[in-house]
Amino acid sequence: QRALDLDPDQPEARFNLANLLDQLGETELALAELLAVCSRHPAFADAHYNLGLLLYRLGGLAQARHHLGQYLALDPASEWSTRARGLLAAVA
Repeated sequence: QRALDLDPDQPEARFNLANLLDQLGETELALAELLAVCSRHPAFADAHYNLGLLLYRLGGLAQARHHLGQYLALDPASEWSTRARGLLAAVA
């Protein structure tokens, strides 16, 4: 939160806050933070992955597909890309 107080548009801090909120069960707040990161910083691949995962858990399958697809377009060769492809296959 302190990093965001200094720079409200700092994507890594907002991404980390979203992950913490999700771990604490604050799903709606986590969703809002990840949506903010993805809209303001569309090249932040990991935010798309986590948002896709969260949306998948919430049943927003079309939106999950979109963000997982964005992740794969940005980072197709990472170790997480295999997991993203598996999730995409599950929601297809």
